[in-house]
Amino acid sequence: MSFCKWVLYFFCYSFIGWICEVIYCSVLSKKLVNRGFLYAPICPIYGYGAVFVLLLLYPLKKYWFLVLILGAIITTLLEYLTSFLMEKLFKLRWWDYSKHKFNINGRVCLLNSTLFAILCMVLVYLIHPLIIDFVGILPIWLTVSLAILLLCGMLTDTVFSIIKVGKLNKLIAKVNAMRNDVENNYNGKWSVYIEKHFIMKFPKLSSFIDELSLQNIKEKLVEEIADLKNKLTKHKDNEIKDSKEKL
Repeated sequence: MSFCKWVLYFFCYSFIGWICEVIYCSVLSKKLVNRGFLYAPICPIYGYGAVFVLLLLYPLKKYWFLVLILGAIITTLLEYLTSFLMEKLFKLRWWDYSKHKFNINGRVCLLNSTLFAILCMVLVYLIHPLIIDFVGILPIWLTVSLAILLLCGMLTDTVFSIIKVGKLNKLIAKVNAMRNDVENNYNGKWSVYIEKHFIMKFPKLSSFIDELSLQNIKEKLVEEIADLKNKLTKHKDNEIKDSKEKL
């Protein structure tokens, strides 16, 4: 029963984290941004982080300064480790703080660590007592049923999300290969050749992009394609210019 309650705590904080991510990134981008690795509206890293922080820090809630300092250290280590592992597993970087001051390899930065420390204080002293009361009023059978259902749903979601990332990796690799061809093998008729074969290689590219749920990866892919198109346009202009000069 205690395990099932912690499972519900995990999903509550994963959902709250997803909401915070969407709001924060949407405000910065000035458009709606869907965050997260999974299809479901959850960010598991927040769930894992919250549960880990609570297990370690909730017993120390009488010492607020320890909660603040240890909260910053724990969440920073968790964010760095998560970034490192996901990049190794999927060959993609899911966030990059390289442009932020006082960052470490672009994986963590002082600003986020400070915000996470404040969130740990809010979590321990404000949010978690409310979550405890909310989960506590649920009947035992409902608590257990929800825990099992949510875990099965997340497992299924994870499998499909990994498959989607695999497809994305292959597609990005193809785009990069074509861009390298333009840069390294350009000749008088190469732009025409690329135009024809670009359409042949990616006949359903636009519809495929619309189906993607990983907003940050979608943006990366669109940037790659836009860069390639700009190069093609530039090559065309040069061809026209050379033709006029010869005339």
